[in-house]
Amino acid sequence: GVAEGCMEDFVTRNGLEQLFPIPRCEREVSAMLEAGKSDDEIKTWVGEAISDPDRDVGQCLMRCVLKNMVKELGGKEKLQAVNDETKLIDAEEKKALEKHKGLLSAFLEKECDQAYALFAVQRFAQDLEFPKGFLSRILATLYDLEILEENSIKDWRNPPDNRHPFLLNSKKLFTQSELIEATKQSKAFMDWLENETEDV
Repeated sequence: GVAEGCMEDFVTRNGLEQLFPIPRCEREVSAMLEAGKSDDEIKTWVGEAISDPDRDVGQCLMRCVLKNMVKELGGKEKLQAVNDETKLIDAEEKKALEKHKGLLSAFLEKECDQAYALFAVQRFAQDLEFPKGFLSRILATLYDLEILEENSIKDWRNPPDNRHPFLLNSKKLFTQSELIEATKQSKAFMDWLENETEDV
């Protein structure tokens, strides 16, 4: 395959950003988040830079916001220091994500796009080597902030066969052991969500 940096150089050199907008989007949005730009400024940039933002853009924005949150909170080590597995929402993580609720919500309106973005959350947690309780906390926080809907979370866990084949394809990008680990890492939140649903 083509190395990520080489592909990005090729795309830029040949003026193909409109065909392959995600590398540029990730680079620019990450820089804007780091510089403290507002959600409105970022939304405006995305709208101008990408002619037809799709679910890949929503997934890209989710990755950027999570990376920015981890950096703001002091890195992976800080996440591993949150040891209370019974606590589903960490106040600092919630505050960091809440700042970008408008940005994420604007590009994750559909449940299927939310479910698709959750595969980026899963990969992000996996790349951090699953800090204790992190995946459950992020899911709980995104749900609490109403960025995610219950059905999108269920579709992420068990993509339906009869609609949205891109969800099944996203799930296939993970090995069986990676999927099992993500299930274990999200169990606290999924159990809570199931009980919450039963109580309604």
